Amino acid sequence: MSSLQHQDIIDKFSSVYTCTSRNGYPSFKPSIQKRLKSRMEKLVLLHPEWDDKHYVQYFLRSLNDNSQSESEQQLSHLHLVAYFDLSRCHFIQQFSQKFPFPAATCLKFFDLTTDVLYNREKFKKCLNSYDPKNESGANLKTYLQAVLRNIILDQLNFESPWHLLCDVDLNSRRKFNNERQKRQASLFRQGITEPQVSQYIFAWQYFIPIYKNNRVYNSKTKNTTRWPESEQADFEEAARDYNTNRFQPDAPLQVSSGKEVTPELIQKWMNICIEALQHYPNLVEISRDADSYEKQYDQSDNPWEVLESEANQTDFIEQIDPVFKEEIKRIDNSVVKIW
Repeated sequence: MSSLQHQDIIDKFSSVYTCTSRNGYPSFKPSIQKRLKSRMEKLVLLHPEWDDKHYVQYFLRSLNDNSQSESEQQLSHLHLVAYFDLSRCHFIQQFSQKFPFPAATCLKFFDLTTDVLYNREKFKKCLNSYDPKNESGANLKTYLQAVLRNIILDQLNFESPWHLLCDVDLNSRRKFNNERQKRQASLFRQGITEPQVSQYIFAWQYFIPIYKNNRVYNSKTKNTTRWPESEQADFEEAARDYNTNRFQPDAPLQVSSGKEVTPELIQKWMNICIEALQHYPNLVEISRDADSYEKQYDQSDNPWEVLESEANQTDFIEQIDPVFKEEIKRIDNSVVKIW
């Protein structure tokens, strides 16, 4: 095997394609990337005859061998994440084209699948379920793409109009205010003006806790969809809260100077808010605790960190697009078979 081929293998198992957004996304620390590359350089010297499949098998065995040290299992995990990352990114870019606002959807799908790949147990479960005899000859990369596709579709099926409207963190004033501003912007973008916008948002902030308590956290709904349809009782409670609190000092003038509202009007307003959100591209992203990965590893050797926004950072899609042109030729045909 030539030195160029060796270098290609080293890069495949030590390079990860990252993206950034306003909220930040996890990435390998530079020190970890260097460690992975250095480790691959040594392995290539030890096994110059190995190709991709040999390294995949080697790291899979290490990942599933509980007699191995935590550090060894962790590094094997990261090597495999790096190996699958390019085809994962290609698949996400292609798949997101099927949805409105592809750029924002691409970031959402990247974030969702990262949660799977970077969670070692979830990742092992995906890989250990692979059986080439039962997968119509699909290679492991293609199989993993199909698994990630199903995970994405499950998430989309899990989401509902009420999820879009009410998936808000009520315990964080900052996060709640951000969500309120986004909903205001979506209404203005739909051509809705004052006093309606202030009235809709005032009703929305009372509707959320009522809906969550009655539908999401209700023990009777545990075996049903997590974000079920609202019911008449939700709108009746929201109307009572709206009318009771519309003269409070913090109520907008547009609300206090208006009339009392009915449950039917609250329902109409919430549906208008949902429609506005469905046409607002900046809300395609999903929320995630930025440091959730850190909890899986020791703080002293955590391979991921949150990226801070920098003016000169390369856009994720622009960064990976040139590489896709070559990768597309290799895996497009097999992806079509899985779909």
